[in-house]
Amino acid sequence: MRKIFLHGLLSGLVSAIVCLFYSEVYSTSLRVDFSDVINIFSVMGTCLLGSLIASAGYYFLSTKLSDGDVTDVVFNIAFLTLTFFSCIYPFSVQLPLELEFPELFPGLVIPMHFFPVLFWIAVNPIFKHGRA
Repeated sequence: MRKIFLHGLLSGLVSAIVCLFYSEVYSTSLRVDFSDVINIFSVMGTCLLGSLIASAGYYFLSTKLSDGDVTDVVFNIAFLTLTFFSCIYPFSVQLPLELEFPELFPGLVIPMHFFPVLFWIAVNPIFKHGRA
């Protein structure tokens, strides 16, 4: 349980840092400011919470499936599928009317949705082979 929690915590922290970096690069290069809609706390909280919920899901799945490789495959498919479905939400957000270039908002946040699942998969070998 501890190893799974650390897996979620590490992937959440790394994805949050990358999301903040991406947000800064995106906002600077396109000269847009969405800080009224998303900020450092919402990005950090979303990445950490999402990854910790994923950890709980992985733990639950690992108790039901005996083979670790099957657990990884089923979990990765489920996590990625949920991530794809979460990409629908940015298109339905009602942005403030005074916000310039609202059409660029999905281009900022949709890639951020994939960072937690990408870093979960990226750090999985560290936790799977007992190096953590």
